[in-house]
Amino acid sequence: MPKLRTLRLHSNNLHCDCHLSWLSDWLRARRGMAPFTQCMSPAHMRGLNVPDVLKKDFICNGPAETESRTCVTQVTVCPPSCS
Repeated sequence: MPKLRTLRLHSNNLHCDCHLSWLSDWLRARRGMAPFTQCMSPAHMRGLNVPDVLKKDFICNGPAETESRTCVTQVTVCPPSCS
């Protein structure tokens, strides 16, 4: 996504646990791309900017997941206004 300049992630109910730590790293490397991206939960992280949260603070509680997570590969078409 070399032409991507802005990613609108605000107003999402982001649960900042171990599964979201990658997003913090990604946003930190692209400062200013997704402003106002904040954690909504857990309660002690509510309102924190995702790129400002340290990787060690993205914690998962409870039993480990056994099923693997996969991404769906799909072709995305950009609307004419983003070309």
